[in-house]
Amino acid sequence: MGKFELAHRGTLFLDEIADLSPHGQVALLRAIQQREITRVGGETTVPVDVRIISASHQSLAELVQEGRFRADLYYRLNHFAISLPPLRERQDDLQLISEAMLSRLNVQLRREKKGLSSRFIDKLSRHSWPGNVRELEHVIRQAILLEETPVLAGRFFHWEGRNRQGPRRAAESPRNVPGEVRRQRAEAAIELHAGNKSQAAAALGISRKTLYAWLQETQ
Repeated sequence: MGKFELAHRGTLFLDEIADLSPHGQVALLRAIQQREITRVGGETTVPVDVRIISASHQSLAELVQEGRFRADLYYRLNHFAISLPPLRERQDDLQLISEAMLSRLNVQLRREKKGLSSRFIDKLSRHSWPGNVRELEHVIRQAILLEETPVLAGRFFHWEGRNRQGPRRAAESPRNVPGEVRRQRAEAAIELHAGNKSQAAAALGISRKTLYAWLQETQ
């Protein structure tokens, strides 16, 4: 509940509210109804005045019917609802959203990528996006971390319906890339996949053995 104190007299955004545990739902309901919280391990209450904005990719109304989300909390949160269509139905917004993500992730990852190529945008538009906006963010983040060129081409993105891209051009072959760059790619892929080397190798289109070899390269 420390976030409530920090957001006192302000706005608190709660993403994926549907994933809140039953205990968390009770605590949130109390904070909304009584406008007070109890610190972890504490006994005294702390007054809070917070505007709450919540989001979920699941239907809270359906979860209420299934008994997986408290009805009283749902009605407290549902004063004003905005329904956003899935990314696959917003093709006209895809480039704008992708460029906004690129700008934000450039700052977050301390990179200076200049934009997305028309080929990359075309590949993005052909994908069905089952993972919605989060999947798109993952794709943009992957491109920033793994590609060396200032304009991203989406060389590591395989849109749905195609298992692999066609053969790489010679200039893109790992054999033509300096060892230091291969090591940086391997490290970036491991970072992207939270330390999972199998997933990192799959993202790069190489074996785990090759991934370990790349990690040892210096030139």
